[in-house]
Amino acid sequence: MEPQAVWDGLKMSRHIGDFERMAIVSDRDWIRRFTGVLSAVAPMPVRYFSLAEVDSGWRWLSEESAT
Repeated sequence: MEPQAVWDGLKMSRHIGDFERMAIVSDRDWIRRFTGVLSAVAPMPVRYFSLAEVDSGWRWLSEESAT
């Protein structure tokens, strides 16, 4: 992860309430573990998808919200 990406993510965090779901796509084990922590505190459902599952991630994001 590059420093600029981290900074951009922090700036984007003020919009966190604007999203219904968050899909995180990576093949890094520490990001998979971080997703578990984030899902416990985020105000929306958060799911991890491996790079091979990117299409499943997009499908999950586009599903109708159950709420």
